[in-house]
Amino acid sequence: MNDKSDDVRQMARRAGVELTAERAEGLIGSIRNLDQVAGALAAIDYGEVEPAPRFKAPRPDG
Repeated sequence: MNDKSDDVRQMARRAGVELTAERAEGLIGSIRNLDQVAGALAAIDYGEVEPAPRFKAPRPDG
């Protein structure tokens, strides 16, 4: 077991999930990918951009 799998097991424990060492090892790559995607999304400055879908409230009579 390495430090990364210990980190994965600790994150899972915080979420109330108990992982075996083998399962934690298998999740290291997935978590690394998720971290990269989250970083890429966080780097985008949306500024004053409107949301793509606009919510239209239903009419009270319809």
